[in-house]
Amino acid sequence: MSSKKLVLSVFWCGTAGSIDGQTTQVALFYHTTKAVDVKVASRQELQELQKLSPQTNQFKVGFDGCGHTNGMMGTIFATGLQAECAQVVQTIKDIKHVFKKHLTVNVLGLSRGGMAALLLAKLLGKELLTSFDLNLCLFDPVPGNLVTSARLDFFGLTLRNKCMDVSGCIELRNVLALYPYEPLPDIAFHAPILPKYPDSTNVVEDVLLGCHQGALFFPDYKAGRLSYFLIRKFFREHGTMMDENKVKVSRVDESVLLDVMDNVMQANLANPTPTTRHVHSLTPARIVRRSLAQYLNRHHYDLSKLARNLEESKQSPAEVTSEHNNQGRPMFLLDIERQVQTRSSILRWSCGSKAN
Repeated sequence: MSSKKLVLSVFWCGTAGSIDGQTTQVALFYHTTKAVDVKVASRQELQELQKLSPQTNQFKVGFDGCGHTNGMMGTIFATGLQAECAQVVQTIKDIKHVFKKHLTVNVLGLSRGGMAALLLAKLLGKELLTSFDLNLCLFDPVPGNLVTSARLDFFGLTLRNKCMDVSGCIELRNVLALYPYEPLPDIAFHAPILPKYPDSTNVVEDVLLGCHQGALFFPDYKAGRLSYFLIRKFFREHGTMMDENKVKVSRVDESVLLDVMDNVMQANLANPTPTTRHVHSLTPARIVRRSLAQYLNRHHYDLSKLARNLEESKQSPAEVTSEHNNQGRPMFLLDIERQVQTRSSILRWSCGSKAN
């Protein structure tokens, strides 16, 4: 039996997305992943695969959006996600039973697909499974609930409240959560979620250019390039094998991205328009675009530091929230602001007041 670790890569499209239609990078990553599709594979079929090809260690599953598969009920109520998550849990059990090795599960979810990834973490947190790691890449996870109405859901029936706390999934090792900064009207029900994770989980959250799934279109423009680079890096680091020759994409590397982000910062000087995007969160928070800052976002900071061979900072970029530079400017143009909790701020937030 091969000593290579087992990797299951799971891809969830946004509400109206399709794996075969390849409307976003979710489909692109699914098709470039070098793995056996086990979406409909039974345990017996996996046993036959193990006998015929014992070296097999890469598996994948891809799901169309819940609106694509379940029509209006999927579009409005996210019908179908729970069943798909249960299907993935069973696939994890079957792979572990047949191949009897440690399993790494890497998940990419866009919009409602990101909510499916969180639902999966909730389900796995209740399972008595061992010897597996879960890594989530969440791209603008949106439950489809209004911020105010979700706070009035005292019975936990909304998708937002079902997924807000995934701290019970101790196998959740890494999370990369990416949020485009451009807000949509409140009536679009597109406020994203900032969940609670296990204390042991390595969580990286960042704010990107673009608007919702538009920031995850194919990487031939600036917003798509950064998304592609970060997601590809995340999956590679956690063992997913990819064949990028299958799909033609523009050159995307550190130097290209650094040039793009530097240019965006220069262009911002001509149009320093701040914006605010409201979110679902257990504590007061919001996604902002500031008027002025030193870096576009956390990853711009990382790339700039790498390119210019800067000395190690005393503070980790992931720990910096509202740090100011010597000119009094905030560190990041695009950022997640979390308010310092006081009795009055919590009361205003719980009553549904908007951030200033």
